Amino acid sequence: MRTGLKPVLRTAVALVGASALIALAGCTTDPTVEPGGGEGGGEDSSEEWFDQKLYDRQFEERDVVPEGPEDKPYLQMINPEMGDTSEFKSEGGKKMCFANASISNPWRQTGWITMNEQLKDLKKNGVITEMETRDAQDNDDTQIADIDYFIS
Repeated sequence: MRTGLKPVLRTAVALVGASALIALAGCTTDPTVEPGGGEGGGEDSSEEWFDQKLYDRQFEERDVVPEGPEDKPYLQMINPEMGDTSEFKSEGGKKMCFANASISNPWRQTGWITMNEQLKDLKKNGVITEMETRDAQDNDDTQIADIDYFIS
């Protein structure tokens, strides 16, 4: 019975040792990192990103009934500010290219679905004839290369 305990004990000791090494490695400092200039923290930095007027406007928009078809939420708008784009008008349908970062989480998957639903409507109206997409699978370098590919 003791022989069966030794491998378990060795494994437990190895796991404790590995955990200790990982914890200690996290406590080391990098001598090449310069200390901050005393900026950041404090109340002033919170004012840089928080806009009370914007917050209040967006909070009130929660109760606004969106404009647009009820059966097509991807075409709905809340208090839209439309602009004249007639100077960019051109004839014929266009090919659309999209360099996607990834669809690795529910938020991105929802965006992907929404974009494809909008694409169906644009194809039906002859605005877009085709779409080419690339998925970078959460790799920034791949997404940049995909954008370069589409531009060239």
